[in-house]
Amino acid sequence: MPSKKSLNRKTLPPLVKVSFAARLARPWLSGIGESMWVLKLTGTKMRGAGLLANQPCQLPYGRLGDLVLYATDQPHEKPEALVVEQPNLEQDLKAMFNGNAKAWAAAATRSRDECKTLLNQLNSAKCRRAMARIEKFRQRILGCAICGARDRWWMTTDEKWALVPKRFRQKVLCRRCFAVFTARENNYGSKSKEGSRTMDL
Repeated sequence: MPSKKSLNRKTLPPLVKVSFAARLARPWLSGIGESMWVLKLTGTKMRGAGLLANQPCQLPYGRLGDLVLYATDQPHEKPEALVVEQPNLEQDLKAMFNGNAKAWAAAATRSRDECKTLLNQLNSAKCRRAMARIEKFRQRILGCAICGARDRWWMTTDEKWALVPKRFRQKVLCRRCFAVFTARENNYGSKSKEGSRTMDL
Protein backbone atom coordinates (compact mmCIF):
# COMPACT_ATOMS: atom_id res chain seq x y z
CA MET A 1 0.00 0.00 0.00
CA PRO A 2 1.51 3.36 -0.96
CA SER A 3 2.09 5.77 1.89
CA LYS A 4 0.92 9.36 1.96
CA LYS A 5 4.55 10.46 1.96
CA SER A 6 5.37 8.47 -1.20
CA LEU A 7 2.48 10.09 -3.10
CA ASN A 8 2.63 13.60 -1.70
CA ARG A 9 4.90 15.07 -4.40
CA LYS A 10 4.77 18.52 -5.95
CA THR A 11 3.94 16.93 -9.31
CA LEU A 12 0.81 15.24 -7.91
CA PRO A 13 -2.53 16.71 -6.76
CA PRO A 14 -3.26 16.95 -3.02
CA LEU A 15 -4.54 14.02 -0.95
CA VAL A 16 -7.86 14.20 0.90
CA LYS A 17 -8.83 11.89 3.81
CA VAL A 18 -12.26 10.41 3.08
CA SER A 19 -14.60 8.21 5.14
CA PHE A 20 -15.81 5.00 3.50
CA ALA A 21 -18.80 3.38 5.21
CA ALA A 22 -19.15 -0.41 5.41
CA ARG A 23 -22.06 0.07 3.01
CA LEU A 24 -21.18 2.81 0.53
CA ALA A 25 -22.74 6.17 1.48
CA ARG A 26 -24.74 4.52 4.31
CA PRO A 27 -22.75 5.18 7.52
CA TRP A 28 -25.83 4.56 9.68
CA LEU A 29 -25.73 0.83 8.83
CA SER A 30 -23.63 -1.47 11.01
CA GLY A 31 -20.26 -2.65 9.83
CA ILE A 32 -16.60 -1.68 9.78
CA GLY A 33 -15.80 1.33 7.63
CA GLU A 34 -12.41 2.76 6.73
CA SER A 35 -10.75 6.15 6.32
CA MET A 36 -8.57 6.32 3.22
CA TRP A 37 -6.70 8.83 1.11
CA VAL A 38 -8.07 10.06 -2.19
CA LEU A 39 -5.88 11.82 -4.75
CA LYS A 40 -8.06 14.85 -5.55
CA LEU A 41 -8.27 15.55 -9.28
CA THR A 42 -11.16 17.98 -9.36
CA GLY A 43 -13.29 19.99 -6.93
CA THR A 44 -12.30 20.93 -3.38
CA LYS A 45 -11.36 19.16 -0.14
CA MET A 46 -15.02 19.27 0.87
CA ARG A 47 -16.59 18.31 -2.45
CA GLY A 48 -14.53 16.63 -5.11
CA ALA A 49 -13.50 13.53 -7.01
CA GLY A 50 -10.25 11.67 -7.42
CA LEU A 51 -8.42 8.35 -7.27
CA LEU A 52 -8.47 6.02 -4.28
CA ALA A 53 -4.87 6.02 -3.02
CA ASN A 54 -5.23 3.03 -0.65
CA GLN A 55 -6.13 -0.61 -1.06
CA PRO A 56 -9.19 -1.26 1.19
CA CYS A 57 -8.58 -3.81 3.94
CA GLN A 58 -12.11 -4.88 4.90
CA LEU A 59 -14.53 -3.07 2.62
CA PRO A 60 -16.58 -5.23 0.23
CA TYR A 61 -16.13 -2.63 -2.50
CA GLY A 62 -13.39 -0.46 -4.00
CA ARG A 63 -9.78 -1.00 -4.95
CA LEU A 64 -6.68 1.14 -5.24
CA GLY A 65 -6.98 3.47 -8.25
CA ASP A 66 -10.79 3.56 -8.32
CA LEU A 67 -12.66 6.79 -9.00
CA VAL A 68 -14.20 8.30 -5.85
CA LEU A 69 -16.82 11.02 -5.49
CA TYR A 70 -16.88 12.51 -1.98
CA ALA A 71 -18.59 15.38 -0.17
CA THR A 72 -19.30 17.00 3.20
CA ASP A 73 -21.00 20.22 4.33
CA GLN A 74 -18.77 20.62 7.40
CA PRO A 75 -15.24 22.05 6.84
CA HIS A 76 -13.81 20.32 9.95
CA GLU A 77 -15.23 16.84 9.20
CA LYS A 78 -13.98 14.21 6.79
CA PRO A 79 -16.02 14.00 3.60
CA GLU A 80 -18.03 10.82 2.95
CA ALA A 81 -17.51 8.67 -0.15
CA LEU A 82 -20.71 8.75 -2.21
CA VAL A 83 -19.71 6.92 -5.40
CA VAL A 84 -16.86 4.48 -6.12
CA GLU A 85 -16.27 3.30 -9.71
CA GLN A 86 -13.55 1.60 -11.68
CA PRO A 87 -11.95 3.88 -14.31
CA ASN A 88 -12.56 3.18 -17.97
CA LEU A 89 -8.89 3.63 -18.91
CA GLU A 90 -6.19 1.15 -17.91
CA GLN A 91 -3.81 1.89 -15.07
CA ASP A 92 -0.49 0.41 -13.99
CA LEU A 93 -1.90 -0.85 -10.68
CA LYS A 94 1.26 -2.72 -9.68
CA ALA A 95 3.41 0.40 -10.00
CA MET A 96 0.74 2.50 -8.27
CA PHE A 97 0.57 0.00 -5.40
CA ASN A 98 4.34 0.38 -4.98
CA GLY A 99 3.98 4.16 -4.80
CA ASN A 100 5.50 4.95 -8.19
CA ALA A 101 4.93 8.69 -8.66
CA LYS A 102 5.09 8.50 -12.46
CA ALA A 103 2.41 5.80 -12.54
CA TRP A 104 0.18 7.89 -10.29
CA ALA A 105 0.78 11.01 -12.39
CA ALA A 106 -0.15 9.10 -15.54
CA ALA A 107 -3.29 7.68 -13.90
CA ALA A 108 -4.26 11.17 -12.73
CA THR A 109 -3.90 12.58 -16.24
CA ARG A 110 -5.99 9.76 -17.75
CA SER A 111 -8.70 9.94 -15.11
CA ARG A 112 -9.14 13.71 -14.77
CA ASP A 113 -11.98 13.97 -17.31
CA GLU A 114 -13.79 11.00 -15.75
CA CYS A 115 -13.53 12.65 -12.34
CA LYS A 116 -14.96 15.91 -13.70
CA THR A 117 -17.92 13.97 -15.07
CA LEU A 118 -18.29 12.17 -11.74
CA LEU A 119 -18.27 15.47 -9.84
CA ASN A 120 -21.33 16.60 -11.80
CA GLN A 121 -23.30 13.83 -10.08
CA LEU A 122 -23.27 15.88 -6.88
CA ASN A 123 -26.11 17.90 -8.36
CA SER A 124 -28.23 14.79 -8.98
CA ALA A 125 -31.29 14.05 -6.85
CA LYS A 126 -29.71 10.75 -5.74
CA CYS A 127 -26.59 12.43 -4.34
CA ARG A 128 -28.58 15.21 -2.70
CA ARG A 129 -30.74 12.64 -0.92
CA ALA A 130 -27.66 10.70 0.17
CA MET A 131 -26.00 13.85 1.51
CA ALA A 132 -29.15 14.82 3.42
CA ARG A 133 -29.33 11.40 5.10
CA ILE A 134 -25.62 11.42 5.93
CA GLU A 135 -25.90 14.92 7.39
CA LYS A 136 -28.90 13.87 9.50
CA PHE A 137 -26.99 10.83 10.79
CA ARG A 138 -23.85 12.83 11.61
CA GLN A 139 -25.91 15.48 13.37
CA ARG A 140 -27.49 12.82 15.55
CA ILE A 141 -24.18 11.29 16.65
CA LEU A 142 -21.89 14.35 16.54
CA GLY A 143 -24.19 17.25 17.43
CA CYS A 144 -24.11 18.74 20.93
CA ALA A 145 -26.83 17.27 23.15
CA ILE A 146 -27.67 20.79 24.37
CA CYS A 147 -27.48 23.19 21.42
CA GLY A 148 -26.86 20.89 18.43
CA ALA A 149 -23.55 22.54 17.42
CA ARG A 150 -20.85 20.33 15.90
CA ASP A 151 -17.40 21.30 17.18
CA ARG A 152 -14.05 20.11 16.00
CA TRP A 153 -12.90 17.01 17.91
CA TRP A 154 -11.67 17.97 21.39
CA MET A 155 -10.70 16.38 24.71
CA THR A 156 -10.79 17.18 28.42
CA THR A 157 -9.72 15.47 31.62
CA ASP A 158 -11.81 12.94 33.56
CA GLU A 159 -11.89 15.34 36.50
CA LYS A 160 -13.40 18.16 34.45
CA TRP A 161 -15.84 15.83 32.66
CA ALA A 162 -17.08 14.71 36.09
CA LEU A 163 -18.46 18.26 36.55
CA VAL A 164 -20.98 17.57 33.74
CA PRO A 165 -24.41 16.38 34.98
CA LYS A 166 -24.72 12.60 34.83
CA ARG A 167 -27.49 12.65 32.22
CA PHE A 168 -25.09 14.25 29.70
CA ARG A 169 -21.88 12.31 30.41
CA GLN A 170 -22.57 9.65 27.77
CA LYS A 171 -23.44 12.25 25.14
CA VAL A 172 -21.61 14.79 22.97
CA LEU A 173 -21.17 18.34 24.22
CA CYS A 174 -19.69 21.31 22.38
CA ARG A 175 -16.97 23.36 24.07
CA ARG A 176 -19.35 26.24 24.84
CA CYS A 177 -21.97 24.13 26.64
CA PHE A 178 -19.24 22.20 28.47
CA ALA A 179 -17.73 25.51 29.62
CA VAL A 180 -21.13 26.61 30.94
CA PHE A 181 -21.45 23.45 33.06
CA THR A 182 -17.92 23.67 34.45
CA ALA A 183 -18.28 27.39 35.19
CA ARG A 184 -21.48 26.75 37.15
CA GLU A 185 -19.85 24.00 39.19
CA ASN A 186 -16.73 26.08 39.83
CA ASN A 187 -18.83 29.06 40.97
CA TYR A 188 -20.93 26.83 43.20
CA GLY A 189 -17.80 25.28 44.70
CA SER A 190 -16.27 28.70 45.36
CA LYS A 191 -19.42 29.92 47.12
CA SER A 192 -19.55 26.76 49.23
CA LYS A 193 -15.96 27.25 50.35
CA GLU A 194 -16.61 30.91 51.20
CA GLY A 195 -19.66 29.87 53.24
CA SER A 196 -17.61 27.29 55.11
CA ARG A 197 -14.93 29.83 55.96
CA THR A 198 -17.56 32.29 57.21
CA MET A 199 -19.10 29.66 59.50
CA ASP A 200 -15.67 28.76 60.84
CA LEU A 201 -15.20 32.37 61.84
